[in-house]
Amino acid sequence: MSFWKKPAEVQQTTTNASSIEEGRLAHELMEAATFGDLGSVQKVLGRGASVNIGNSDFYTALHYASENGHVGVVELLLAAGAGANAQTNEGWTPLMLASMNGHLDCVRALLAKGVDVDTKTKVGAGALFLACQDGHLEVVKTLLDNRSNVNAKAVNGWTPLLSASFKGHLQVVKVLLARGADANCKETNGAAPLMFASQDGYLEIVQALIENGANVNARAKNGGTALLVAQEGGHRNVEHLLRQHGARE
Repeated sequence: MSFWKKPAEVQQTTTNASSIEEGRLAHELMEAATFGDLGSVQKVLGRGASVNIGNSDFYTALHYASENGHVGVVELLLAAGAGANAQTNEGWTPLMLASMNGHLDCVRALLAKGVDVDTKTKVGAGALFLACQDGHLEVVKTLLDNRSNVNAKAVNGWTPLLSASFKGHLQVVKVLLARGADANCKETNGAAPLMFASQDGYLEIVQALIENGANVNARAKNGGTALLVAQEGGHRNVEHLLRQHGARE
């Protein structure tokens, strides 16, 4: 499952410009930030562009630079006073965009500025969840090192571990478990990480979850179990492993 809706483009409309000229400069700044044009960013700032004017969706230049991995621009904008915790209409922060896209240097630059590591979007997804969803291991480690909540829940009860297990990101799963992720967490339909890993045949993830206390006989609200979905998917090796650890029909 995905929680991200990509902004289509840098929009001409600005939300908090006090004049046509201010809005035009803000648009130029956002466009230069999007493409990582450090020289143009410096020039537009020198002409008096405001770093905190956003477009109609409240994306600022810092959002665009973070999303596209332009760490030099990110650092310049932060030094110029850009709001590091600024949120879009949907609640996106620069840290979330950098984390989701695996831009480790940008993540580090934002964290060094003291951003809130666990801010959530309107659907409850935080930077850690987004990094786990796309398997960005080093970003995950960095966020956890900065005390991101390993068991934070997004919409419908989804956690970073559920997302990583669903997507098959073994190393991310191992890191989350080592940092205290609940191996028996469930989303609102009662599905646990072990069930998601079993249904897609992710044997090593199944093993890691079991080693960290996952209940092999847990049931979802529809009655499904890890063993049942492994059988339905034809994953004999997963089925065998589950039975070895006490899974029952």
